[in-house]
Amino acid sequence: MRPRLRTCPIQLLPIETLRGILKAVLEDIAEQDMMKAPVHVDRVPMGEYPFPNTMALVCRRWRDIVSSAPELWTRIFCVLPESEDQQALDFQLKKAGNLTPIDLTIVDLNTEDRLSLNKVMLTIIPHIRRLRSLRIQISDYFFPCLFDALRGDVPLLECLRLRCGFAYFVGIPPPLGINCPRIRILDVRGDLIRSPNYRWVKENMANVESVTISQTSEDFSRALNSIPRRIPCLTLENMRQDSSYLLETIGAEKVILSRSAIPSTLGSIDENCKTIAFHDCNISEIYQLASRGRLPSSNTLEFDRCQTFLPYPREKSFNFAWNGHTVTVLNCDLRSIKVLLEMLTARFMDRSCFMWPRVTTLTLVARGDFIMKFSVKLLKTMISNRREAAVQENLGIAKAEVDDTGYKGVHPIIVLHVHGGPALSRSDRSWFMENVKDFVWDYKKK
Repeated sequence: MRPRLRTCPIQLLPIETLRGILKAVLEDIAEQDMMKAPVHVDRVPMGEYPFPNTMALVCRRWRDIVSSAPELWTRIFCVLPESEDQQALDFQLKKAGNLTPIDLTIVDLNTEDRLSLNKVMLTIIPHIRRLRSLRIQISDYFFPCLFDALRGDVPLLECLRLRCGFAYFVGIPPPLGINCPRIRILDVRGDLIRSPNYRWVKENMANVESVTISQTSEDFSRALNSIPRRIPCLTLENMRQDSSYLLETIGAEKVILSRSAIPSTLGSIDENCKTIAFHDCNISEIYQLASRGRLPSSNTLEFDRCQTFLPYPREKSFNFAWNGHTVTVLNCDLRSIKVLLEMLTARFMDRSCFMWPRVTTLTLVARGDFIMKFSVKLLKTMISNRREAAVQENLGIAKAEVDDTGYKGVHPIIVLHVHGGPALSRSDRSWFMENVKDFVWDYKKK
């Protein structure tokens, strides 16, 4: 007698429940897409087919569900000049029906083939009102068909990313002609909107959450100041030393300097910023700020994938002051972490020579496959150095109470979280637990 095959529990779910789960997965993928610039490899997040084709391959029941659900065909990824992708674009637009919002990504791999882009944009024009997100990565610097297509009302648009591979534009690019009052994420190469309409900025960016400027113009940075509120997150990307002087001071809660010239770009940060982040930057460049003597005011400094190429200056006159309280380090190299730890330590063991005296929270994180290396001995020296200075300045306060809020001047490290660091010996772990109030250390096995 043949044994009865078991039915997988997920196959017992009602069709509407299963469709809702697949829709939730798609929404999560689409939201992740919005948060980053388009890359052609993102077209296939799993397996050899894009979502929802992968789901349709599970079984006949899933294929029928996916085929009959227009809302599952709204994430469209088109790589040019591949003809199959152009056909897939037309196919998915038909499958998605006429009511559901569309998340569209276009990546052009061929700088000579303008015909393919023209065809795609002509296909998109009738559906422009349905766009929820539009991401375009194009190598060619001249694509007027793009601006011809981006006109009219786009009431559902939340994310707009237009990236061009060249740093210049032939002639003066036309202004954006779309009305998109729901825009949350704007990432447009500055050269593409060199002469922005101030009224457009005020009317369309009242709800903006993230703005990325790349090699921008003075006019565009001034236009951003007409936004009715402070920008939650502003990214200054690929700002060169010779172009960053064009920036006006812009109000933002968080400013990210990504692959940018640090010294001059910092001048665009106002004194009410809460977080300054350095992504893929050369920390050596901050030494050029020695003449200024301080960083713009903020609560948090974040260093992500930073490197250090020049020797660390040992002169006592060097002063890189900052009065924030939180430092976060992610995937930085050994020399960068050493520089940052030394900035948290008194220079030449002089108790009055702390550059970052109010820091109480330090977080070191290794993400993905990154192996974080640093000197545990230097970390312990920094913690002891700050703790002893805090006890000295707060005479009459017991050493066990120095972590409370009654201290002044130099603050001890109260919070130390290390995720992905080297393994700790039992004695070192005990030492950290005795000297740091909130201590977490997770090491990554090689």
